[in-house]
Amino acid sequence: TGKEIFNDGSITRGAAFSKDVSKIFAVNYGNMSILNAATGEEIQSISNAIKDVSEDCKFYELDNDRLLILCHTGWSVINTNTQEIIFKNELGYGSDEKLVTYTYSNQENLIAATTDETMKLFSPLSGTVVKSKKLVYNPFSVSVTDNHQVVVFSHDYKIKSYKIDILNITDLAVVKTTYQPETEVPEAIYYA
Repeated sequence: TGKEIFNDGSITRGAAFSKDVSKIFAVNYGNMSILNAATGEEIQSISNAIKDVSEDCKFYELDNDRLLILCHTGWSVINTNTQEIIFKNELGYGSDEKLVTYTYSNQENLIAATTDETMKLFSPLSGTVVKSKKLVYNPFSVSVTDNHQVVVFSHDYKIKSYKIDILNITDLAVVKTTYQPETEVPEAIYYA
């Protein structure tokens, strides 16, 4: 209908619908709220759920009522029933600490992320780096496929082309590399 259901101007760091679309997970300055998606009414609030300067948060529902909140400054795993913060990993701001791009693979139960210099796979419940690989070009997007692969998008400035690496998620070996000529709107990056 285009009709506004509710408006909460305090949410500035990220929000997403739950899988069943009945709730909204939202973060603002480190505090997480669970809102009723139909009314905007706050159901729960968890203070200091993530680092307070975190932005561009992504939310992934795990099993056993756990929620992964993933941001450029780290992540938290929260039990949405008990409001307990099960695990919290706060990262620094160094070139090989702060996450530039990040996503979660439910199939592998791994966080796939890049820093300015490295592709890393993390265990979400321990923060352990499972595998890492130095990168030649600074990536600006990463995604995980259903085929147990990580797709890394970067810009090869030398040949003025967008580079797309497909990596095996278990060992980060390159499966395939493709290039797209430099354009004003890199379609492969935005629509892949």
